[in-house]
Amino acid sequence: MDENPSCIINDTIYSSSWDINNDGNCSMLDLSLASYKYGQIGFPGWIREDIDNNGKVEVYDFVLLSNHYADSWLKKYFFSTTGR
Repeated sequence: MDENPSCIINDTIYSSSWDINNDGNCSMLDLSLASYKYGQIGFPGWIREDIDNNGKVEVYDFVLLSNHYADSWLKKYFFSTTGR
């Protein structure tokens, strides 16, 4: 199972931190969205693009994204919880 598991609370799906647009996949769109916020600073975890929740959108956030590029957390989560 993934190191950033997803969960459902009150009918809301919370995705893995590396899926910025919350579509279930880590794609070029997620990298593009993160690039718009590169260099910005705020409170830890202030936006989804701050993947490591340290308050800064920096190179390490892109490393985390690239480690999951083309991963589909939704498929992994669904199949691991339903046994399919």
